[in-house]
Amino acid sequence: MTLPSLRERKEDIPLLIEHFLQQCRITDQQAKRISREAMQSLADYPWPGNVRELTNTIERLQILTPGDTISFEDLPPSIQCPSGSPVGPVSLAEMERLHLIRVLDHTKGKKMQAARLLGIDLKTLNSKIKRYNISV
Repeated sequence: MTLPSLRERKEDIPLLIEHFLQQCRITDQQAKRISREAMQSLADYPWPGNVRELTNTIERLQILTPGDTISFEDLPPSIQCPSGSPVGPVSLAEMERLHLIRVLDHTKGKKMQAARLLGIDLKTLNSKIKRYNISV
């Protein structure tokens, strides 16, 4: 029996990531969480080194990432922008949407704190969340 590669089993990647985070956690510490954006990038990555590469990447992120959440910025450059993926200009709206997601992940969904960090009022933040259909 041949086991399919990770790129053929993308739906298994989040479960494997959670398993490896628990397995690689430092004694007496909580396993780190993964932001939505980072999880999406990890799930989209083709994993040419298969499960071994995924394990090593998660172990490295667990050890080297400060704080309790692994964000998109913490991912290795090869995963942030894998070769073969289209690299080009992104619309201003898409950049704003991604930035809002990052800030909301950083504040763990606390809208008032996110609004303060962004320098906008809460009403404006709620409007943008609704416009970009961001789940908090």
